[in-house]
Amino acid sequence: MKTRIIHTRFWEDSFVCDLSHKEKLTFLYLLTNARIGLTGIYELPDKFILLDLELTKEELEKAKKKLQESDKIYFIGGYVAIKNAKKYNDYSKGNDNQVKAYYKEIGMLPDVVKSRLVDYGFELVSNSIPTSPQLVTQLDIIHKTKTINNKSEIRNQKLEHEEIENELLQKRQELFKKMGWKYSVKK
Repeated sequence: MKTRIIHTRFWEDSFVCDLSHKEKLTFLYLLTNARIGLTGIYELPDKFILLDLELTKEELEKAKKKLQESDKIYFIGGYVAIKNAKKYNDYSKGNDNQVKAYYKEIGMLPDVVKSRLVDYGFELVSNSIPTSPQLVTQLDIIHKTKTINNKSEIRNQKLEHEEIENELLQKRQELFKKMGWKYSVKK
């Protein structure tokens, strides 16, 4: 079961106070319904909103228009995008699993939705859209950096080992020479 935190000051917010009863209900529903994910951007066809809230099509369109014109929530081809979701629930900086899931959610959004969100000034999308066809997340970069660092460390350890082996070989040869023994390398 998902959990959403709604601050009690929500009801005292000047924007919320100016909404009609049905607009408040719609706004709260869009912030807390079961389809919302970590990013605050999710697919939700109008028919579900209409059924769950028992609104008419006109009431829903009026609420959507008010929320979008107020720069609170955007509606893009069956998707809902909450403008300040990251401000109140920032999962892009949570534990590793949350961060992976957060960026996976962004990666699963259709390109047309991502593009429109960039136009609307969504920071979480504009910072995450890759320059290549694949989604390159911050986690991928961190993982690759760690892998490169580990490989470098292994190479350095191998070089150190080779240097020690060569030094040991040199010392053996010197010892054998001092003792007058013949030194031969067995293969």
